[in-house]
Amino acid sequence: MAVMSKKGVMLFPDASMKIKYVVEKNNDGIIYFYTPNHMANPVLKVKDDRKIDWKISNEKEKILEYTTQKATANFAGREWTAWFTTELPVSDGPYKFCGLPGLILKVYDKTNTHSFEIISLEKQKSNYVVLNDDTYKDVKPITLNEYKEISKKSPLERYRDEAFTGDIIFKSNEEKQNFLKNLDVKIKESKIHDNNPIELKK
Repeated sequence: MAVMSKKGVMLFPDASMKIKYVVEKNNDGIIYFYTPNHMANPVLKVKDDRKIDWKISNEKEKILEYTTQKATANFAGREWTAWFTTELPVSDGPYKFCGLPGLILKVYDKTNTHSFEIISLEKQKSNYVVLNDDTYKDVKPITLNEYKEISKKSPLERYRDEAFTGDIIFKSNEEKQNFLKNLDVKIKESKIHDNNPIELKK
């Protein structure tokens, strides 16, 4: 999109794009959240140092061939239930979920509109790391509070603002008006489909 915009061709994100964020975790328990890399806006690296206060129960469940234990927590405005196994002693899980004495194999919120569950385990087949992609090279680090302020508007809305302020150059006023018209349609569509965020509170 960035390359084509320099040529005067304005594109929108591919509707089939599924990965909307990347979460990176380091050994110190610090989590970094990367904003989408398929937008015209630069990728932001958000430091998220919130800790999840898990309450572990004695309830057990079998997932695949592993015995798992139940844990619950409130995080980002949702009530979560996780099932972890000490048979895989890795304190990690999907998305930002971690901090339990074993790998989280299943986690879901109270409404069950957000759910992650392991399908299988296999050895890594390659050394590919998504953050090696060129679009992450000039990433801008920001704090969670800064991200809260920025995320009051969607990436598409920020993109529209850039068109109004002249940060995006158009060949003609007609091209600009067509671009803005199409962008308004995309913004309305996104608000219809993206109305159930995983984090209700940032």
